[in-house]
Amino acid sequence: MTRVVLAAVAALMVAGTAFGWGVEEAFRLRRTDRRWLRAGPPRRAYRRWRAFCGSYALWWWSWPHLFDVLLGSRRVAVATIPRVDLWWRGTATLARLGTWRAAGEPVVLVHSVVTRPWILDLLPERSLAGALIGAGHDVYLFDWGDPGRAQAGLGLDGHVRLLAEAVNVAAARSPTGRVHLVGYCMGATVAFASVGAWGPGPVASLTLIAPPFDAEVPGGMAAFLTRPELTPVLALDGDGCVPAAFVREGFHLLRRKAVRYAWGRLRRRRDRDFQRVASALSRWAWEQRRLPGALWFDLVDLFRGNALLRGTLRVEGHPVRAANVTIPTLVLVTDRDHIVPIASSLALTRQVPHAEVVRCPAGHVSMLMGHESRMVLVPALDAFLRRASAGDDDLDPPGPVRRAARRAHVAAPRVRRR
Repeated sequence: MTRVVLAAVAALMVAGTAFGWGVEEAFRLRRTDRRWLRAGPPRRAYRRWRAFCGSYALWWWSWPHLFDVLLGSRRVAVATIPRVDLWWRGTATLARLGTWRAAGEPVVLVHSVVTRPWILDLLPERSLAGALIGAGHDVYLFDWGDPGRAQAGLGLDGHVRLLAEAVNVAAARSPTGRVHLVGYCMGATVAFASVGAWGPGPVASLTLIAPPFDAEVPGGMAAFLTRPELTPVLALDGDGCVPAAFVREGFHLLRRKAVRYAWGRLRRRRDRDFQRVASALSRWAWEQRRLPGALWFDLVDLFRGNALLRGTLRVEGHPVRAANVTIPTLVLVTDRDHIVPIASSLALTRQVPHAEVVRCPAGHVSMLMGHESRMVLVPALDAFLRRASAGDDDLDPPGPVRRAARRAHVAAPRVRRR
């Protein structure tokens, strides 16, 4: 009896301490004080347990993905282009894609910091990287890797620094010492911050695909990150990272179509071509990666303060200035982007007026791997890279690309500021 009482008291003490820590963290920080990234063993154990419970609950919340498992989505091969790793720092790597090296200037693809780069090389016939290689470009892929406890303190400054190191490695292999930087989503934000803080350096051109810029535009991930009730510290696990399940379901909350999508998969289960593409896309959407806690805090601060638009963002003490972006710049936006509204991206062109804009009739993801990618994005990007390599900014792009760019130069939708 005594042992039972002591065990019950111990359990109550542990539960009370855990509840106290949770209340302390919940009430203490809507702010993003970096001190809360550090935690001793007891608090790490509490955060690990909290993250496990949250991930388990989200597993049940995302039950439509069971259909993807039953239909064999996990067995679809993705990212099929051969790669050779040339440089690595921690979990970040720079790899050259393809079996042969083109003679031109390297094109460095920078994926978003919160998902896997497979979407840039999803399937052989739906691969942005493959299309660029087929067009004769020397393509490199910068991958952030899967963060652990050692990367939990790596914030936006650290990510910009890693990208700058990788760009220098690629530039050393360039016949002219120059590279072309292509960033997607938050990878575009890191690329823009790198050039805006330190100047172009070896970067000959900058391509920004669906870049988030104006956080006050309604909708998209900005609406989630700027919520007053969001308490960033509660999303951390025992290693100081945001669990992959949290990241995955955060994106799904922006467009709640999982049940409709699963039903569509079942109805077309005998369509092999459709199932092959849908399975690869489902695998990419499901197999997310963790996010370093320091970067999570920085992203919340970035969106809450709208630092890019207001010009208050600093990288290692250097202000990020749009005036430093003097190189040829291409901004690719989409009509149906539910993660980065088109008006948020087009706001960048008011500070970088020489930027060329191409507008795709697609979504945030389909612009990279859908039919729209082959029709609009790839031809526009290929033509831009060729002009930038030749140093001829006045050369008109091909007809279809020119018409797409002309349609894109419409005024951004007027939005009501909060």
